Amino acid sequence: MAHHGGDWSIHQVVAIHEWGETFYAPPSSRQDDRILLEGNEAHHLARVLRKRLGDRIGVMDGEGNYYICEIESVEEFVSLRIVRHLPNRGETHRPAVLLQAILKEPAMDDVVDKATQMGVTSIVWVPSTHVVGNLSEAKLERHLRIARAAAKQCGRSRIPKIEKAVAFEEAVVKFRHWRITHVAHPLDSPSNFVSVDYSEKGEMIDGGVLLVGPEGGFTPDETAIAQRYRFAPLSLGNRRLRSGTAATVGLAILLRELGEF
Repeated sequence: MAHHGGDWSIHQVVAIHEWGETFYAPPSSRQDDRILLEGNEAHHLARVLRKRLGDRIGVMDGEGNYYICEIESVEEFVSLRIVRHLPNRGETHRPAVLLQAILKEPAMDDVVDKATQMGVTSIVWVPSTHVVGNLSEAKLERHLRIARAAAKQCGRSRIPKIEKAVAFEEAVVKFRHWRITHVAHPLDSPSNFVSVDYSEKGEMIDGGVLLVGPEGGFTPDETAIAQRYRFAPLSLGNRRLRSGTAATVGLAILLRELGEF
């Protein structure tokens, strides 16, 4: 039986050029058919872009709601009237998760930006033996800001969740019952994996997960753990890719398997 984390079946395909820029307003900003835009978002609209009364913009709340709005007033805050509601605009039909080994900066920022553009619903930073970077709360906050900006730029209605796993095995065990689970693995070193039947996973969660290692790759012990929890090796060709590139290529393959394109 497939399980969906939220309603991933509702989708609206509308060209974003019909209303221009997208702004962010949390759910608390909405009152009935009005939205109040405040702070930096209001300043950017009024002072930088110099939007006028009657102009239409897009507004996303980061939790699955996207609105086409008309500007009603531009004062200390910006008052918007909701013209159209597009739930889950720009989202994947099924959840897609990136488990990414912690990297050096600015590679991590780039992974967050590109993964958000590609539509992932969650990014989990994974500790690994060959990890050379570290991850503070301040960095997680910056990653969230990067994800929010990327989600706005590409017209998404959700901001992906970003978190850090305490341990490698803790990260992968949570996804052992997802329908598609891959670990990016170099083609020239398949010996860390033995033959395993990946077809039977019991009650499945209908989504996809990609596990990507650090620049030095996963250790044999780590690939064995991934295999134990039914992560199938995914070859990305006969070249060794940088970790951030592997995430982008691997996500494209995963989204293809999920039927996104």
